[in-house]
Amino acid sequence: MKRLFLLISLVMALFVALNGEQVTVSGYQNEVRLLQSSPGNMVLELTLGHFLTEPVQINGSTWHELSLKKEGITLEEGYP
Repeated sequence: MKRLFLLISLVMALFVALNGEQVTVSGYQNEVRLLQSSPGNMVLELTLGHFLTEPVQINGSTWHELSLKKEGITLEEGYP
């Protein structure tokens, strides 16, 4: 039973991974640079060359979830 559950989970994860589409907006690599920093704020520069988009159904409407390879996702309230 555990093997069947694991197999189904892997197949679903593979389907989701292959369902996403890469969007290229420029020839640059994705990069984040720190331009200024102080105890009260920081200024970052984001250079976006490409990202992944995946369709998501919410209340019968199709939306697109954007993501970057190697992005950090915390999913904790109060954190980015």
